[in-house]
Amino acid sequence: MNKILTTLIVVFAGVLFADDTVLVNDTGELSYPDKNAFFQKNAPNLSVFVDLYRDGIDDVAGMQYDNKAGRSVYWSDCELKVLDKYGKIIYFFSTIAFASRQVQELHEGAINDTGAIVYYYVSGGNSSNGVCVKPKKRLTNFNLSIGAIETAHDGISTANDNKVRITAIQIYPSAKFRDVFLNPENSIMVWRQSINAAETDGRGGKTWRPAIIQFIR
Repeated sequence: MNKILTTLIVVFAGVLFADDTVLVNDTGELSYPDKNAFFQKNAPNLSVFVDLYRDGIDDVAGMQYDNKAGRSVYWSDCELKVLDKYGKIIYFFSTIAFASRQVQELHEGAINDTGAIVYYYVSGGNSSNGVCVKPKKRLTNFNLSIGAIETAHDGISTANDNKVRITAIQIYPSAKFRDVFLNPENSIMVWRQSINAAETDGRGGKTWRPAIIQFIR
């Protein structure tokens, strides 16, 4: 009786969660989903969130001054790298000219995520209908950068104009790299940039910040 009850519970569970995974095979034995198929299906559930205003969301804390240009620099783009516990780079993506040969050749081809999906958030300036809040946009031209695209879109001569603010970027890594982001021993780091500058520590060193990982269900 206990065996029959257990079988019924397992079968019921298999029906209940049929959309996500198959728990039993045709003979009633437990069956585990194919790892690659599972990752492919659930890839959109994991994203890397890059806050371009992490220091604050006002015009003083959210920018860095470019002394050479004599104007403020607002971050619009980023590089994303993952390092293993030994410091080896095992993942690379950039929102700046990622499709270009020059960028692709910066790292071993196997770690370049050419299938990543990218969204970004635009703030600043009212639209023609008076609505100031805007929906996120998808980056599709990987020959350019987010800053360059939005500058051209708004007809602005410089990405530092007050009308353009990229407040955040969401990067959805390819399914084949999912394990890289789920390993707690790996370091997931981002370097914030704009069209003509990149974040430094004040002494010329690159400022790599830990990224924020989001899971969406």
